[in-house]
Amino acid sequence: MIELKYVKENRPFQRFLDKHYTGKLVPVDRYLNGKATIKFFCFGCYQEFYAKPGYLINIESQRHRCNGKYESLSQPQLATISKPKMSDADKDLIISLHKQGFSMGKIAKQIGVSKDVVKYQIRKKKGKAK
Repeated sequence: MIELKYVKENRPFQRFLDKHYTGKLVPVDRYLNGKATIKFFCFGCYQEFYAKPGYLINIESQRHRCNGKYESLSQPQLATISKPKMSDADKDLIISLHKQGFSMGKIAKQIGVSKDVVKYQIRKKKGKAK
C-alpha cells in the first residue's frame, strides 16, 4: 500500500501530470524540481517506479509505459513548477531550534526539509543580524 504524504505540496505538479497521464500517475515523494529523482505510483499498472519528473514528461524514451501502451505527448512541454515557499513560521522555528542547541539534522528532520535548507536559513539570519 502506498502512503501519499505530500499531496498538498505536490498539487501543482499533480495537475500538470494529470494533463499528460490522465490521472494515472501520482508522485509518492515530494516534488523538488524537474531533475530530482522521485518515486511515482501508477494506478494503471499498479507499479511503483523512480523517475525524474522533467524527463518523465519531456523525453519520449523516459515516459512511463503502462500495460505495454506507450504514453505520448503531442508536443514536449517543460515542467515549470516553482518550489513551495518556506513559511515565515518555519523559518522562525529553524532559528528558534538552532538557538536552543538542536543540530541541523534534527531541525531538518522535524520540519521536513534538507540540512542545506536549514544551514541556508541560519546563515541568512546571521547575515541580517550584522
